Amino acid sequence: MEEEKKESLIEEVEEEEIMNRVGLLDVLVSKIISRKFLILVISTGFFYVNKLPAESWVLLAGIYMGSNAVIEVVKQWKQG
Repeated sequence: MEEEKKESLIEEVEEEEIMNRVGLLDVLVSKIISRKFLILVISTGFFYVNKLPAESWVLLAGIYMGSNAVIEVVKQWKQG
């Protein structure tokens, strides 16, 4: 029982240290949504209001999809 309390306290301290280092907004964003996806959403918004050319949006979308594909391949490769 005491071990659980110690682990809980350690986790709270670690979370507090992380929040102090990178800021609350970064912690929330990293837990809720990936930064790559956030960039895609923002660029889509800019494209929708005609502030981003179509070519740039296609490039960003391609980078997002390609990076996710690479991540999936590496995960499968590590699992065997």
